[in-house]
Amino acid sequence: MRRIGKQAASLERQWTPGKKLGEVQFMLDEHADAGHMLENGDAAYLPIGTSVYELEGYSPAFRLLADGDIYEVKEPTSAQTIGDFLDIENHVDSIALVSNKDRSELGQLSQTSTKELITELLALPYDSSLRDQNAQTRLFFQIRLKDSTTIRLTYTPESGIINNYAIVSDEMKSLLEREVAAIQEAGREPER
Repeated sequence: MRRIGKQAASLERQWTPGKKLGEVQFMLDEHADAGHMLENGDAAYLPIGTSVYELEGYSPAFRLLADGDIYEVKEPTSAQTIGDFLDIENHVDSIALVSNKDRSELGQLSQTSTKELITELLALPYDSSLRDQNAQTRLFFQIRLKDSTTIRLTYTPESGIINNYAIVSDEMKSLLEREVAAIQEAGREPER
């Protein structure tokens, strides 16, 4: 899981916990050795006894709340499609192409393209074995959710891999190419 709470001033808020899911049973930091097999209830840095909750409005397969911070799934253990764990369908506010140097926004996708991209993304088959370590070009997209949190997508045009877990469809590839071209025409060039 990836911790996303308290990373920016806009996230300094109280999150509403949902149902209590359990408590941390084992803290890995300074306690686990190289042979430790992860188990349900293990946490990297949260102390033993920390309560873990659903985050109101999101599936626990995507986001959890613990110690006032949001934790987001990084690599799901069981998913057939991206939509099986990336619970964002009704939460997206906007999508922007961002600089890979300083994360500044280069341009936003239109609302129509945003809806199309999310529909395509969530339908993609999930494949945990995908890795593209040798990519020459990476494009970064930031999905801003209605609660002001963000999700970053990394797209490799040469291989068609997005976030190391899916190969984009032809429709999604065309959509991404069209939006990047429009942003370039407006004078904002993504770094290569």
